[in-house]
Amino acid sequence: SGIWSVKLDGKFFGDYRAMNLAMESVEEKARALRAAGRSVHIVTLSAGGAVLASTVLGPADGSSAA
Repeated sequence: SGIWSVKLDGKFFGDYRAMNLAMESVEEKARALRAAGRSVHIVTLSAGGAVLASTVLGPADGSSAA
């Protein structure tokens, strides 16, 4: 429980009351960015700030643009 804060490119993106809502939002935005040719780096942190997971996905078209 608690609040899940999401940042995009280091800036505030949104606060969510449930992890699944935060992850759905992140995944939706990641799909849009990848479709536009951008790479995405998704980092999941614990409440204490420790990295729990880190995933880098390239653009949806397979190019190397960032």
